[in-house]
Amino acid sequence: MRQAILFDKLKLTNNPFDQNGHVSIYLHKVFFLKQKNL
Repeated sequence: MRQAILFDKLKLTNNPFDQNGHVSIYLHKVFFLKQKNL
C-alpha cells in the first residue's frame, strides 16, 4: 500500500515539553556505562 505523505499541516519543534501538540524532531539521550577498572 503506497500513499503520499503530506507535511503541510505538520508542525515540528525541538521542544520536548511542547503543549500545542507539535511533533518533537530531536530528543537528547545520555548513556552511562559501568566499566571495571583495568
